[in-house]
Amino acid sequence: MGFFALKCSKCQKSVVSKYKVIDGRARSWESDAVALLPDGTVVKGIYDGYGRIEEGKPNDEPDTDLMEHWEDGLKMLHAKCYTGQDYHELTHSKRCELQGFFDE
Repeated sequence: MGFFALKCSKCQKSVVSKYKVIDGRARSWESDAVALLPDGTVVKGIYDGYGRIEEGKPNDEPDTDLMEHWEDGLKMLHAKCYTGQDYHELTHSKRCELQGFFDE
């Protein structure tokens, strides 16, 4: 499976894979993400490009896998765009046609 990503519910720019940042083709804030799930859960960390947010948990704890929420209303934002909004205050995130990694 390749990269996939969503656009920020607030600014509509792609939440990019951390690998695009590592490659020097994006700024670090572009992969610093917040995901709001339909049940009200808020997940914060670095987006890996494969549907997971790396939360900095100890190695024996898995990072949050967003795949089960990908189609049911996941709302993703850049951390700098998140100001405490509630899930219901935001529009659904749109798919990023460049998969959060590739350039136009």
